[in-house]
Amino acid sequence: MDGAVPVHGPLRAAADFGGERKRGLSDGECCDGPRNHQDQRCTRDECDTYFRVCLKEYQTEVTTSGPCTFGSAATQVLGGNMFSFQGTKSNPNKLDEAGKILIPFQFAWLRTFSLIVEAWDWDNSTQNNNDEELLIERGTHTGMINPGDSWQTFTIDGTTARIVYRIRVRCDENYYGNKCNKLCVPRDDYFGHYRCEPSGAQVCLEGWMGSDCKTAICKQGCNLLHGSCSVPGNASVTTAGRDSFVMSACSIRDVSTGPAASPGSATVRGTGEACSVKKLLPAEDSFTAVLSEQSFGHLIPGAASS
Repeated sequence: MDGAVPVHGPLRAAADFGGERKRGLSDGECCDGPRNHQDQRCTRDECDTYFRVCLKEYQTEVTTSGPCTFGSAATQVLGGNMFSFQGTKSNPNKLDEAGKILIPFQFAWLRTFSLIVEAWDWDNSTQNNNDEELLIERGTHTGMINPGDSWQTFTIDGTTARIVYRIRVRCDENYYGNKCNKLCVPRDDYFGHYRCEPSGAQVCLEGWMGSDCKTAICKQGCNLLHGSCSVPGNASVTTAGRDSFVMSACSIRDVSTGPAASPGSATVRGTGEACSVKKLLPAEDSFTAVLSEQSFGHLIPGAASS
């Protein structure tokens, strides 16, 4: 049998269960009815088998009693005395959803753990099904596992049943690192322009730089002392009072820092390809200006224009 147990929160762990029923319950009794007197086989009905999983902190000697510190979960009834959830040839990792168990939790993955896997017989006459008489098989495992897509396979060869299961730990979406505690949400908006590496590190998208990838990389030749850009590959200088003036979409290497003679005028010196000179329009009560869309000619290298 194959199944799966993903676990998520800041992390996601998963286990696939598989098993082959050999006899009845762990105490030697049949799941339903007595054994045949001649061959000692259970002949009445097969077991109604389901699985429970308990995830705990690392223990050198696993105690099967007590709380499941990291979480617990159970499947529905999966089958009788022998069953399997196998993947297809085209997709060997695809497993029946019925065999999956998901254990979510909201803290960093500690890497070391203890896992208790139990097969039980479902009995409608038992409300809570905690009666040890209904236990088919139990196995434990302790170890260490890092988050990732690869599976670890384990086998329980018990006196009553053979159970094969696989486990893995996966970080929840946007969480990274071997503890799944590094948050990185990729974005391309006002608050940043970056993607996330598998380690959780931010990597700026093309055309952006800075700690939050919010600074556009301007067109080559733009003088960052007097200029700036809000879009990668562009260039502009924004007026702020009398001492600086704007020219957008040009290869501007220098802008005069002298005061404007009057609102709406400016002296601009540029180098590189020719570009349209746009009139500076004044604000009502200051020399702060904005660019109009009307073109008034071309900027000539070294020449003054307004």
